[in-house]
Amino acid sequence: MVVQLSVRDRSVAERDLSSLLARVGASQVRRQAEFTFVAVVPQSSYGEFTRGMAQIGAWQMETDRSTVPDPVHVAIRLVSRRPG
Repeated sequence: MVVQLSVRDRSVAERDLSSLLARVGASQVRRQAEFTFVAVVPQSSYGEFTRGMAQIGAWQMETDRSTVPDPVHVAIRLVSRRPG
């Protein structure tokens, strides 16, 4: 699953996203050039994870899934939102 998260302050968002991943029991797998985070989220925590992402910034799935696997492998791309 690929998610794009639009944020105003990238460094604050990275810190908040790291905290969110820890809070929901996710494990950060690695960082890749095109993604800020690649993580594994337990399916039981996925709802809390998506609510937490909404508090960090505006997010949308780039790849759509009709079902959520367990665990959920998520690649998160942070993009800077332009003020306005």
